[in-house]
Amino acid sequence: MTSIFRNLLKSIIGPPLSSMLWYVQEAVSFAERRALMQRLGHCEADLALSPPWDIRGEQHIFIGEDVYIGPHVVMLADKGAEIHIGNKVMFGPQVKVIANDHRFDDPTKPIKYSGYAETGGIWVGNDVWIGTGAIILKGVHISDSSVIGAGSVVTKDVGAGEVWVGNPARKVKERLSVCHSS
Repeated sequence: MTSIFRNLLKSIIGPPLSSMLWYVQEAVSFAERRALMQRLGHCEADLALSPPWDIRGEQHIFIGEDVYIGPHVVMLADKGAEIHIGNKVMFGPQVKVIANDHRFDDPTKPIKYSGYAETGGIWVGNDVWIGTGAIILKGVHISDSSVIGAGSVVTKDVGAGEVWVGNPARKVKERLSVCHSS
């Protein structure tokens, strides 16, 4: 739909004016990023956040220094279900960090009206890379210097320097021992 709009705009007002559309989109994106950063529980000024994003419960999200968050990232936090992200962390596109969950234990109620189950915060350490499309679920701690492979679903704690992949994610090797043996 956007490309149809751009082409229509170019044909009506011409390429010089339509190139202004890019600058307008950049300005809007910058303003939205700034507004989000002010709503977060904490974040450093050097946060690199690629649009679009879906971040809810912003006041319960805490982000360290030198963090990159790729496009289409989803973060869902709440009171008692905080998200803490350390320093020098990279999130690939379409990563999902979900610190809460729906109840489904009462068959007399529709799941939609059952409320939330126990919540659990998520902690991501320093120097962590989370690959494209990975899903991090409530209560998980990802320790320093770890790597989560693309498409992984993390439901358990990840130790320092470990590489985890799969659904459900599992440890496949030690990152730090690979680095030191080279």
